[in-house]
Amino acid sequence: VATGLEDRVWSRLWDVSVVTDRSEIDLENPLADRFIRYWPWPFGKHSKGIPMVDRVNASQTAQTCKALDIAEHQRLLYVSLTRARDLMVLALPERKSSGEWMETLNAPWMIPTEDTLTLPDGKSIRTAARVLEEPTEVISSETQDSESFWFGPRTMPHEKLSLLIRPHAEAPAENAVAKLVKKTGAEIGVVQSPDAETLGQALHAVIAAETVNPSSEDALEVTKRIIETHGLDVHLEPQGVLGAVRAFLKFVQREFSPQRLWAEYPITRVLGNGQIVKGWIDLLIETDGNWVIIDHKSSTQNENRLKETSLKYSGQLFCYKEAVEAASGKKADCWIHYPVSGHLVSLEYQS
Repeated sequence: VATGLEDRVWSRLWDVSVVTDRSEIDLENPLADRFIRYWPWPFGKHSKGIPMVDRVNASQTAQTCKALDIAEHQRLLYVSLTRARDLMVLALPERKSSGEWMETLNAPWMIPTEDTLTLPDGKSIRTAARVLEEPTEVISSETQDSESFWFGPRTMPHEKLSLLIRPHAEAPAENAVAKLVKKTGAEIGVVQSPDAETLGQALHAVIAAETVNPSSEDALEVTKRIIETHGLDVHLEPQGVLGAVRAFLKFVQREFSPQRLWAEYPITRVLGNGQIVKGWIDLLIETDGNWVIIDHKSSTQNENRLKETSLKYSGQLFCYKEAVEAASGKKADCWIHYPVSGHLVSLEYQS
C-alpha cells in the first residue's frame, strides 16, 4: 500500500547533504572531491514571501540539488511500487488525486479510473478505483458487527515456483536404480577425518587439473599446492592423490573410449514453465555414440553401501542428463565417482 504520493518533493538544499562535482567515483580514493554541506534555515517558521529564499531557489546550486532530490524520490518510488506481488494500492486523497512526488514519474496514466488500465506497451491489467468516505456518525465501541471492504481472492491461484533449479539440491529420483559398481584403480589414503566439503573441493580441483592438462611436468607440484591451499596437507599425501586420479583417468580411457573430455562443464536449461536449471557437470565425456556424465563425491563409505549412497544424488544427475540430452539429442549415461575408495557406480532411470 503506497501512501503519501500527493506530497511535495522535499529538498535537501537546507539540510545536511554530500556534495561533489565528480560524475564518477574514484574507487582508489572514494572521498576525493566530496564534502558535506549544511545550510541552516535562518528564517524560523517563515517559508513564504522571502526574497532571499527566492534568489537561492533560482540558483544553479538549488537547481542541481532539486534534480538530485527528484532522482532520489523516483528511486524510492521504484523500490516501493515494484515490491507488490499480487496487488498494489495507491492511496490518494479524493481532493488531490496526484501530487508533486507522484508527478516525478511523468506517468499520469498510472492512476486508475476504470476497471482496466492500458499500459504504454499496449498490455492491459485489471484495476479498480474506490472512494472511501468518512463515516457521518460515530461508531459505538460496543458495536460488534461491521462490514469491511477488501479485494477478493485471486481467481487463479497458483504455486510460486523458484526461478532457478540447482541440481545439487534436487531430491533423489524415484525411478533411479544403482546398477554397476566398478573399481577404477588406486584408493586415496585419508589420514584422520578432514572436513568432507573441503576434501571434495580439493579432489575436484586435482581431477580437473589433471583432466585439462594430463601428465604435465608440474602435476605433482600443482597437486601439492591444491592440497595445501585447502589446508589438507596433514590429511592427504600428494603423490598418492595424483596416482589415484591418473588411475581413474586411465580407467575412463579404457571403459568409455572418449573422443573429448570436459572438466567442470557448466550447463543451463530453460524448462517449459520458465524455470532455469543451472549447474556444473564434474566430468562430461563425449563418446562415439553418446555422452557419459560423471559426478565426483568425496564419501568414504565402504563398497557395500555405495549403491545406497549413490541414489541420494540421482536427482542431481538426472538434471544433468535431461539438459545434455535436450541440447544434443544423444543419450547420456550417468555415473557417480568415489575417488577416495576408487569406485564408479552407474545410475539408470526407469521409464
